[in-house]
Amino acid sequence: MTTSLRHDVQAVLGAVTRYAEARDFAGPDPYDLLASPLPLRSLPPAVSFLLTQVHKRNPLSLRRALRIPPVLMPKAAGLFLKAYALLQQQPGSPDYTPQMTWLFDWIVEHSIETERGWSWGLPFAYSSLTKFQPPHTPSAVVTAFIHDGVCEYLQATGDERARAVVEAATAFVVHELPRTETEAGLCFSYTPIQRDECFNANALIARMLARTYALTGDTHLRDLAQASIAYTVAKQRPEGYWNYRIKGDGTEKRQVDFHQGFILDSLIDYEAYAGDADPAIRNAIERGARFY
Repeated sequence: MTTSLRHDVQAVLGAVTRYAEARDFAGPDPYDLLASPLPLRSLPPAVSFLLTQVHKRNPLSLRRALRIPPVLMPKAAGLFLKAYALLQQQPGSPDYTPQMTWLFDWIVEHSIETERGWSWGLPFAYSSLTKFQPPHTPSAVVTAFIHDGVCEYLQATGDERARAVVEAATAFVVHELPRTETEAGLCFSYTPIQRDECFNANALIARMLARTYALTGDTHLRDLAQASIAYTVAKQRPEGYWNYRIKGDGTEKRQVDFHQGFILDSLIDYEAYAGDADPAIRNAIERGARFY
């Protein structure tokens, strides 16, 4: 990286972090329609789903009219925490301890205590064509991003409180998410409220389990992650991409977008954390990257 480019990157990074910090990391979300205090949640799920999609795509923001407040998303908190923790570990980096501590404390304060562990979810209701999720429904995806950020924070600081959070999040996934077992492998569900097969969510969980294995040495977690990754690899299409999920009729929903990146990141990280040199995984990564 040239000196000029490095200065440009540092300038952009500084502007972005100052912007986020000034707002306590809160802002709009594409799916935040049902955060409005208006009685939109009383609408039939199909109607609220349609309105959410219109809201998501509307070039004119109606958030002020609908009284939708800025919100700090738990997933964003996990991503910001990971970013600061990675920066903290760079030679010559400024001290990001205040930001990391603030975000970690916020994550702990906004955790959802479940029967066997901790989880996180959306702070507002969400409606799809297949399900309605009340606010703070435990989410595998949100929990996985929190877990990743807290693991990086633990690595950067050695704060042992983070280890307890990592283990509590892992316990939620292992003991409370429904699983679908197939000949190819294992698929964890998106939430505890129903059994489903969402490919990117399952891959993120595999990465999560592998990272906890790397931290604790619990081989049961490695075995679960391996079965989950085997399922993920089996679901890759010949062209190199993954569809989104298995629909109720048993067919796959074709949705090829940024979720491909989630799967590729998960496969790459799983290899490192689990120490798995299976050539089928490397082949899946290379085919997926070429498509992407």
